[in-house]
Amino acid sequence: MPLPLSRAPLLPAAFLILTFAGIFPEAGVGCQICIPYPGKSIADHLIENPLAILAREDPDRPFHFRVVETLRGDSADEPPIELFLDSSTRRLLSAHPDRSVLLVKGTGETGEVASWRRICVVDEAVDPVIREILGLTETWAKDPAARFPYFADRLNHENETIRTLARLEVARAPYRDIRQLRDVIPREEIRAFLSQLRYIEWQPLYILLLANGATEEDRERIEERVRSSAKHGSTLNLAAWATAFIELEGDRAIEFLESAYLGETPRDPKEIAALVGALAVHGNAGDETRRDRIVDSFRRVLEKHPDQAPAIVSRMTAWKRRDLAGEIGRLAGARPPLFDLTTLLKLRAYARTGPGL
Repeated sequence: MPLPLSRAPLLPAAFLILTFAGIFPEAGVGCQICIPYPGKSIADHLIENPLAILAREDPDRPFHFRVVETLRGDSADEPPIELFLDSSTRRLLSAHPDRSVLLVKGTGETGEVASWRRICVVDEAVDPVIREILGLTETWAKDPAARFPYFADRLNHENETIRTLARLEVARAPYRDIRQLRDVIPREEIRAFLSQLRYIEWQPLYILLLANGATEEDRERIEERVRSSAKHGSTLNLAAWATAFIELEGDRAIEFLESAYLGETPRDPKEIAALVGALAVHGNAGDETRRDRIVDSFRRVLEKHPDQAPAIVSRMTAWKRRDLAGEIGRLAGARPPLFDLTTLLKLRAYARTGPGL
């Protein structure tokens, strides 16, 4: 069964995985502003679990599964599968004898045997992709970068399960990879997709794709959306729209964002988090000139919104930039303390790395 897009929990636009690097755990390298729910793809489940099978209804045990084919591992000695087969899927399998359900089984975090997990319904389009993924597992382990183009080529696949899988895989890729995608989805389809609110959790990725090779119409749409969000205080996909705006307009976009969000008008913390997220994504892309400008913006953010210090320090540490050690040191030494003890220790560790500190 395709992953249920319309039922997935809506994540805030400012949802950012900005974990600490160096003195903090290493930050993820993905784009991070367009990761939807769920966090794991079909490929993840296939790669991470030692046992993967195709299953259909067990004729001797209605509403239960039986193994049709083992794709990975050895299911010969497995006990009967204690996983409920719901009525909807049961009817689907009955109507389509050529379809099956992908189930995986691994081990729990403490080593105990885990339960079977249902991943998706497998039809004639999904079946070869699953087998290709299993065949590419060792290749991707040696060359992780090879995984991205495989799924990027399937972003516009006619099968929704494969399309969903590709979206999730591409959405987690580094921004420097996403920004290189051109024409994988027709531009008119990107625009139409962004008008469908039922796919809201996928829109950040499509916003970034809109900026890739943007026409004048697209540029105007992106800028208008950012200006409208700033005017009305909207945080809906703000991080993605701001990222796209910076991609197209560079310093001009950053200057607007600073004036709009770092002025005297009070701003929702989610708006500032989205701004920091968009700046961080561009800083992560590796352009040192752009990174210098972003560090200056971070300094301005800290002046107005010191609560953003942990997120900013995570980026500065990952980039091996000590420019803000003085500012962070002053925030870490404020009385009364602005942060909990654990956060203070991390901020102080960064501050001590600065020149003369």
